[in-house]
Amino acid sequence: MADNRIKNARLEDVRILWPNFSGAPTQWVAGGGVRSFCVAISRQQAGELAQDGWNINTLEGDDEQNDVPYIRVAVSYKNRPPKVVLVSGDTMRILHEEDIDILDGLDFQTADVVLSPYHWELNGRQGVKAYLKTLYVVEAADEFERKYADKRLVSTPATKSPVDRSKSPRVVTTEEAPSYSAPAPSAPLASTGRSFGRPQA
Repeated sequence: MADNRIKNARLEDVRILWPNFSGAPTQWVAGGGVRSFCVAISRQQAGELAQDGWNINTLEGDDEQNDVPYIRVAVSYKNRPPKVVLVSGDTMRILHEEDIDILDGLDFQTADVVLSPYHWELNGRQGVKAYLKTLYVVEAADEFERKYADKRLVSTPATKSPVDRSKSPRVVTTEEAPSYSAPAPSAPLASTGRSFGRPQA
């Protein structure tokens, strides 16, 4: 159930970790079907969110100073779909459930996110799960994109025509098949006296 005691968390200029917007199988969810990602946050943000009841995880570094706090975010389209916007250069594109999985193959520069809290209780345990409400994610610029920005991109068509498998192959009957006569056997080849077996010792 939604927790009215906890306000939505608004996080700006954060880093996205382990994106799985396609819901592919993972070591935690072998069957797949669960869309999620993680958001790396600052120590100050982690402290404030923890005080409000959010579940905060930590990616351990070489020492405590290099530890990275983060929050796991679920992406669901069952009730109220989240608003997801991909920013690429000077363009913005709204992503939907059908194409949000393209984010899994991109490199991100930064992101702004709004999380909705969901309070859960199970077997005497309780916590607050983060669900995605709004996400603006900026794609990292390609190294050569600005250099060739004034060029026109042309897509090369495929050289092979796709096979139309909707048509069944025509069966040739015996009446249509050409007659065939086996050629007469030729004379045996004369021996050359050469042997191609294993060399003699």
